[in-house]
Amino acid sequence: SWPSVFSLVPLGSDFLWLDLAIPDRFLFLPILVGGTMWLQQKMVTPVSADPRQATQGRMMLWMMPIMFAFLTLQFPSGLALYWIVSNIFTIVIQYRATGWGGLVSATAQKPDGRDKKYVKRITQVEEKPVDYTDVGADITDAEVAQKESSARGGYPASIKVIRRQPKSGKGHRHKRR
Repeated sequence: SWPSVFSLVPLGSDFLWLDLAIPDRFLFLPILVGGTMWLQQKMVTPVSADPRQATQGRMMLWMMPIMFAFLTLQFPSGLALYWIVSNIFTIVIQYRATGWGGLVSATAQKPDGRDKKYVKRITQVEEKPVDYTDVGADITDAEVAQKESSARGGYPASIKVIRRQPKSGKGHRHKRR
C-alpha cells in the first residue's frame, strides 16, 4: 500500500535550488534565519529601565539569532526554510498589531509638528474670554429661559431632563412584588 501512497503524494526533497533533506551549501539560509530572527526579536523586545535587564535583553537579542544561524548550518535546509517563513509571518503579524515596536526609537515615532499643534489647540480651548467671570455655578438667564419655554412649550432645552421610559411589548417583564 505504501507505493500507492507515494505515487499519489509526490514528496520530493527539491525546492528551488535547495535539497531540503541536507544542509544548505551556501550561507544564504543561515544569514536569513539570523536576520529574520533578530528583526522579530527587536520588534518584540520592550525597552527596559533596569540596566541588568537591558543587558540581558541585548544579549538575548544577539545570541539567539547567532545560535540559530549556526544550527542552520548543520540541520536540513527544510528546517531553515521553515524558520525563515515562520519568522516572516510573525514579523508581519507583529507589525500589523503594534507597528515597528523596538525598531523605531521613541523620539522618531512622533512627527515634530504634531505636539506643537496639540499644545496650541489645547491653549485655544482652555483660553477664557476677557469678560469671563467664574461664579461657580451654572446660571441661565431668565429671559432666555422664558423665550425657549414659550417657543417649545414646557421647559427650555437647556434644563429639560430626559427620563428613560420603561419598555413595553413582548420582551418586557413586570417586576414581581
